[in-house]
Amino acid sequence: MIHVIAPQGFEPEKKYIIDLIFNNFLGLQTLITFEKCTAYTIQTNSGFNLQIADSFFSQFTENESYLFKKNIPDTVIYGQFGELMPEHDLPFFWGNNSFSETQNQLKIGADIFASAFFLLSRWEEAVIETRDIHNRFPDTLNSMQRFGLQYRPIVNEYVELLRNVLTKSGISGFKINQFQLQLSCDVDYFLSYPSFGRFVKRLGGSLLKRHSFSEFFNSFREYIGIKFWGKQDPYDTFDRLMDFAETKNTTVQFNFIPGKIGEADADYNIDNKHVKAKIAQIVKRGHHVGIHGSYDSYENPAQFSRELQRLKKIHPNISSGRQHFLRFDVPLTWRIWDENNLQSDSTLGFSNDAGFRCGVCKPYKVFDIYERTTLNLLETPLIWMDTAMRNNRFTPNEQIAIFNKVFFAVQKYKGTFAILIHNNSLQFVPEQLKNIATFSNITCTDNYVSNKL
Repeated sequence: MIHVIAPQGFEPEKKYIIDLIFNNFLGLQTLITFEKCTAYTIQTNSGFNLQIADSFFSQFTENESYLFKKNIPDTVIYGQFGELMPEHDLPFFWGNNSFSETQNQLKIGADIFASAFFLLSRWEEAVIETRDIHNRFPDTLNSMQRFGLQYRPIVNEYVELLRNVLTKSGISGFKINQFQLQLSCDVDYFLSYPSFGRFVKRLGGSLLKRHSFSEFFNSFREYIGIKFWGKQDPYDTFDRLMDFAETKNTTVQFNFIPGKIGEADADYNIDNKHVKAKIAQIVKRGHHVGIHGSYDSYENPAQFSRELQRLKKIHPNISSGRQHFLRFDVPLTWRIWDENNLQSDSTLGFSNDAGFRCGVCKPYKVFDIYERTTLNLLETPLIWMDTAMRNNRFTPNEQIAIFNKVFFAVQKYKGTFAILIHNNSLQFVPEQLKNIATFSNITCTDNYVSNKL
């Protein structure tokens, strides 16, 4: 049993992050008490004490709110806390890099609890009003990107530091984690040529918008081949993705938009007989079906619930998924998913990069910063997405370097490597699947922490 004595004030926030780190991440039973003190103290049965600074929440009284843009850190601090460090340095946002050690006590000046809470709760996304053209929180304003930390799961680094300290003090019985590959496919478009009208529209776009005769003839030849020569539609890559996953002893989750033609951004009818047949085939092969909440559903509880019920009429076992275009409102979207009794979301990733938007590579329970309560919903952060690589115009070599870097990190910390491949991307960016195919041949190294490509 670990006893954590925490300073009074902001007890829901502190209890959430302490319980998450010790109970969920480390697998240790923990007693948390709140007292009049100035630092967190972790006590073990052997008499060893670990003291961690309370530098952020101590700035405010219980009647004050920390949820203001001015409270977002404007710098990152790097500490070196002895031989128990999992990396050569440890980034954090509040406190200082002081460190002292005696036989029965270790003091760390970094406020790693507030730093972890900041990243996992995503409260910076709630207090910054700037949004991109899709009303998303911009990647460039994310503190992980601002400080060049996007390829480091620093919350996992905090957890590993604590594991090392407690191990040295004689604690055992930690949760044993295993690296996991979580492969998903968001079905934005079911087929490239779902109708003759789409074919004509594409031909018109080739000539009138893009002035490309080669594209015109390629589309014409492709359509004729599909309709009359039995050629496969270029977006019908479902079997290919499942075949690949099965060679890696894993599965794919296909997230479908539960829309109907005529609704905003609906490219296919969810109850179309071909869509329903494909869902049945996916399930028969032992793979999974999830929800891909439509463009506006991330902030519309009634719309999201309606879409979920549509999908459940076709396949009742829907427990997870992702929002379309990675549109998300913290904490509203989490709350919508939680109220619909879903188990896991995997929306929180970068739209123009790979890496750790939440600073972590492990599923975790989320916290509602306005209700100040822990939800039942898990967030499985999205680490790597095919279109994010293409959107930011990374070269093939840069894509491989970034892929390897984040893979090393997830493998080292035995996390969940959540990958998104779109079924309509394989013909345009085949190198994406090749990059994923290399994952089983990559050996983890200890120097992934460098952000140089």
